[in-house]
Amino acid sequence: MNNMENYLITFGETIGKEIHSIVEASVKTFFKSKGELATFTINNYMNARFDKRLEDFSYEEEQISDQDKKNFYENINYEKLNYLFELLNKTRTSTFDLHAKILAKIYSDFLRENFLFYYDKILLSNINNLTDQDFEIFYRIISSRTGIGIHKKYEIENNITTSLVEVSVIEKFIYLGYFLRNKSGNRLGQNIEMSSNEITFILTDAAQRLYNRLDDIFSDKEKYSIINSSII
Repeated sequence: MNNMENYLITFGETIGKEIHSIVEASVKTFFKSKGELATFTINNYMNARFDKRLEDFSYEEEQISDQDKKNFYENINYEKLNYLFELLNKTRTSTFDLHAKILAKIYSDFLRENFLFYYDKILLSNINNLTDQDFEIFYRIISSRTGIGIHKKYEIENNITTSLVEVSVIEKFIYLGYFLRNKSGNRLGQNIEMSSNEITFILTDAAQRLYNRLDDIFSDKEKYSIINSSII
């Protein structure tokens, strides 16, 4: 028996003890118990922060039906275990609390759908290259969109520094596949066009999916006053 098989067995044994709480079983499989985590002095702050961030995961899991959770853990395999580890490890190590909330949303859909959406895999792999500000700007751009169908427009800020930041964020999400590149070959890419004060883009399913998650997270306007905040 190899070590990876041991992790699968440990997860399976722990899930029963945790009354089918997948997040608790995952934490104890990968990171030992919470009490043991607290004994590592150097990581005390990170572990305390991780413990707090896990509340989002627990909340999201509570919204999922028992049958969906049962389907997930009864069909656990190495690939799913790897994704669980990455979701939790990046939640533990990320600088940004917003990352943890987004990852908790991905976790929720992962359990419900029993697979990881392609663009969620991309986001999971690249989330450490995005800041909380990047997600806030992404949200603002889509919230402020106008247009017909999937073709949307966004008016760029007059402030040159602000507009450069917005363009930079759009380019990041083009790279991740959330916005499409322009056939004309300009630097903003397919189906993204930019004039002196306006960006035109196609709202993809992946972008809408991420936007819906952020909209849910940012619904607490006291904590996340996105629409009226400065992006610089």
